[in-house]
Amino acid sequence: MGGGGEPRAPALGGLTEPAALEAELQAARADALAQKCYKVETEVENWVQKYDADIGELEEQCVELRAACQEVAVHTADMLPRLSALALEHERVQGVRARALALAREGRLQALRSSRAARVLQRAWAAYRSAARNSKKKGKKKGKKKGGKGGKGGKGGSRK
Repeated sequence: MGGGGEPRAPALGGLTEPAALEAELQAARADALAQKCYKVETEVENWVQKYDADIGELEEQCVELRAACQEVAVHTADMLPRLSALALEHERVQGVRARALALAREGRLQALRSSRAARVLQRAWAAYRSAARNSKKKGKKKGKKKGGKGGKGGKGGSRK
């Protein structure tokens, strides 16, 4: 019985060689899958840690920005009454400036009117005096004078 036939495969834990190979293959696949799972889990854990770190930084920035906004809001609230007072003062100054400009403009116009009126009066007076002089001259006759005794030229004046 069984003396010289085919050699038998050595048994590994009671399994034949193809079954042992299949078991080794299964174990290798399970080991590779476990390594792959471990690698993916580690990668996901790293992503989560990186996400937490990034979000932590962003949260700190948000807190800082909120504090800065709050500070600006407080500063703005403190400045609003002063701004109102300055706006009223600005309006008052603008009104004073506008009145001063209007007075200056009116003063210049009055000076122009006065100087023009003076020129008109001076011209009218000069024209009147000229007309008065000319009317005196018109009254006198050139040449012979009235009331003289015959002869040319009148009372012994020299001729030109």
